[in-house]
Amino acid sequence: MDLIKDKLVKREILRFLQKNPETSIKKIAEYVGKSEKSIRRKIAQIDDLLVENKLGRIDTKPGRGILFVLYPNKQNQLLKHFSDFSIPEGISQNDEWTLICLLLERASNHFITQVELAEKLYVSIPTFRKLMSHVKEWFADHHIMIQTIPGKGLTLVGDEYSKRIAIRDAILLQEDEKQTVVLQRFARGISVEEISEIIRKAESDWKIKFSNTSFIKIRIMLILSVGRFSYASDMPTIDDFEREYTNEYSFVETLYRGLEKRGFGTFNEVDKRILTAEILVSNKLRWKDSAALTNLKNQYDNDLLEFVHTIISSISEILQQPLTEDKILEEELTNHLRSAIFRMKYGHKNSSELTRDLKKLYGRVFLSVWSTSQLFEDYYNVQLTEDEIAYIVLYIEAAILRNQSQVDAYLVTDRGRSQSLFATEYIKKNIPEIKEIYIIREEEIDSTRKDVLYLTMVPVDSVTAVPISYLPSNKDLVNIRTALSRWGIVPGSISIFSDASKPLLDPRLIFVNQTYTNKEEVVTFLSNQLESLGFVSPNFYLTVWKREQKTTTCIGHHTAIPHGSMTEVFEPKVAIMVLNEPILWYEDEMVDTVFLLATRMQTPIEIRQNKHFYRELTDFTENDSLMAAFKTKKNALAAFNYLFLKINEVEKNENRTFERI
Repeated sequence: MDLIKDKLVKREILRFLQKNPETSIKKIAEYVGKSEKSIRRKIAQIDDLLVENKLGRIDTKPGRGILFVLYPNKQNQLLKHFSDFSIPEGISQNDEWTLICLLLERASNHFITQVELAEKLYVSIPTFRKLMSHVKEWFADHHIMIQTIPGKGLTLVGDEYSKRIAIRDAILLQEDEKQTVVLQRFARGISVEEISEIIRKAESDWKIKFSNTSFIKIRIMLILSVGRFSYASDMPTIDDFEREYTNEYSFVETLYRGLEKRGFGTFNEVDKRILTAEILVSNKLRWKDSAALTNLKNQYDNDLLEFVHTIISSISEILQQPLTEDKILEEELTNHLRSAIFRMKYGHKNSSELTRDLKKLYGRVFLSVWSTSQLFEDYYNVQLTEDEIAYIVLYIEAAILRNQSQVDAYLVTDRGRSQSLFATEYIKKNIPEIKEIYIIREEEIDSTRKDVLYLTMVPVDSVTAVPISYLPSNKDLVNIRTALSRWGIVPGSISIFSDASKPLLDPRLIFVNQTYTNKEEVVTFLSNQLESLGFVSPNFYLTVWKREQKTTTCIGHHTAIPHGSMTEVFEPKVAIMVLNEPILWYEDEMVDTVFLLATRMQTPIEIRQNKHFYRELTDFTENDSLMAAFKTKKNALAAFNYLFLKINEVEKNENRTFERI
């Protein structure tokens, strides 16, 4: 398969060169969907073959690109050198391809004899057997076995996913202009152009663009899910495919909604997961067409985790900061890149005011992240955009602050090891500012030291001792945080919004010091911003406004939380606006702060994320002092940072008590 794929890629390069003899490596890479590094290597191999066989040459023009020169009357000879199979003597490539299609067209458990196949191919039985031995290898690469049952004939044994991948590959072995005709053999009566329109519409809504190669593959798989709908019961079980992590799955849902709206029916969940897997590996340098579906997601995640480790290590070395052991950074960056790679691969490049601000504020960190751009190209064949650099900078800066504010502590106890270990892990989990807790006995205390935090389960004579219960309680956590605050650690230990809510918030979607006169203007503006960044569909605004006309979304405290339909959300986000003057929202309700929710609750992770966010949003909006401080922020970046600043939980609790009184 690797050899076949290599020839397919080279054939695509040659087609492009024949249409565009004078071009650049970058343009070829964009057309084929490979990295420039990979294209340079294949161009060199093609040039060697051209020169060796006296077919032509590829000249390099410094500063201009490359020039493809094909010698006169060499066209047919050139194509012959890039046939897609190594064909045994006496067998034509057309025979082999036709046999593959004849077998793939058969339904499961439908048999055909060798004699019938030989007659269809117009070959003798000995020639057919030679042909069959080679075709068996091709099917084996696709996890399909050719089974022979005496008295019945031949049939294919394999799951529906493997068969669809085999059909896709058989179609791709044909010239571009023939692929549509071949596709009709496996999906009769389905309009290829109509399916293409559905994909283009989804691309437009999501503000993304697939390479030509990826578009064709996605179209084939989408058509096969329609044309082979009756075989869906033969799909493999893939319960471990964690679709909720990927934007790719959300995009696929958009495609299938497009099919359903046009009357193509309702589709199997596995169909969606298969197409998600196809998009996950499209344009990826290290991919395997023949890999089992259940391994695709695991391979993608393993590669992503390896990639995250690599870039954290690189940035850590440049900044001379101990970031490689920061599990919070690893988890946050991994989750962020799941969707970021999708945006970079298919989205439009742009640069925001946030990016310019971060360059000024965190120039050194910005440069360290920018230095990893080559890694993004090598691993995923994507260009690291300035906006994505800005987001990674925020994660790195948060990790640096976290590292700078961490301290070690000592647990003084007379309890057993199991109870002591529970206490240390419980405290570290709830107070990340404490990096490590060492368990000691009372006699090991150095009461003269004032730079050591002692957490004591027994009476201790030390000015830095914090008494705690044998089973630490919330009250103990508050006392520890208070002690840390006295020590000058980052104020307090709890933020307005937690890391669980962070993916929903985006500095580009925070607008402060705004002046509008009515809620329709506000909702329209925020909806347009969400749409322009590719987070929602053009229909999202209509679903928001329809709700607003039926009922109020004001929750008190001069705050409104309008929201739209989940089906129009591509990537969950929350847009925020702070108005200079309150506006009338509903009847006599005045509002000066708006949270427009573009959220979903279609997966367990999304449900948990929503619960976290609503709980934190409720606490925030009910705290007048925190809200008042938020409304004073002068720009989006300051407002965003404020939402994740650490605040003193004691102050929060005291403030709530005062408000209730």
